[in-house]
Amino acid sequence: MSLADFFEKKVQVITNDGRVVLGLLQGFDHTTNLILSESVERIISLDQDTETIPLGVYLLRGENVAIVGLVNENLDAEIDWEKVRGEPIPDIVH
Repeated sequence: MSLADFFEKKVQVITNDGRVVLGLLQGFDHTTNLILSESVERIISLDQDTETIPLGVYLLRGENVAIVGLVNENLDAEIDWEKVRGEPIPDIVH
């Protein structure tokens, strides 16, 4: 699969510093710069309920992208994200 297969679909991006960003993939280039619309950041921690922060249209620089995956929107909608707890994703070391 390539990013072209994800165009105009909901994706989840994990960044090198452990952030989790979801949104509709609207554009990308050969360096994995990404343009997402309707995007949100999910902040998951052990101590507090998951926080979802609206970001709107969001640009991610390719050098900060660790992984991009397609979101199963039905499954995502079934999860009560406010109740999810977990350890933050650590920084990625290259």
